[in-house]
Amino acid sequence: KYQVKDSTRASEFAPLLGISEKDIIAIVHGPATTPDWVVEVNPDAFATLKPDIGGLAAVCLERGLVVTCAGSSHFLSDAAPVDVRTRPRILDSLHNTAVFDFCSRFFAPGVGVAEDPVTGSAHCILAPYWDSKLQPAQGTYMQALQASPRGGVLRVKYDKDLELVELCGEAMTVLSGRMEV
Repeated sequence: KYQVKDSTRASEFAPLLGISEKDIIAIVHGPATTPDWVVEVNPDAFATLKPDIGGLAAVCLERGLVVTCAGSSHFLSDAAPVDVRTRPRILDSLHNTAVFDFCSRFFAPGVGVAEDPVTGSAHCILAPYWDSKLQPAQGTYMQALQASPRGGVLRVKYDKDLELVELCGEAMTVLSGRMEV
């Protein structure tokens, strides 16, 4: 369940993201199990985010900040205002016809993660958030883009009755090991 917060944090978050307060659509706080702040912005603002990682590290976030927007073709269009150097590399392998229901970026510099490439836990918050806004048919997957420099594409589904999120996508092993207890 979401705790909708008033927009008093908009004046705090907007300059740290390099956007205007008017670009912020909503600010909500995730549940106790995933206490991230979710800031929904318009697609134009999302495409031009310039996060101040040092500033975000100094702000009380509990864990992290998820910035999200409704599905956007900004990353796919040649006419888009996105600097090609910041276009997620994952998109190089996709056709320009890819459609996303929503996009996101995740920042948690206070816990040592400037920007996470692909964040499953953030999508466990975003799935019910976007499900309530987009209202897809029960059992339908939403297509999500995490628009970090590496980037990732996820398929997410939210089961309202069970309050369960299903995440699908490709993973990259970044650490492998064995632990004996």
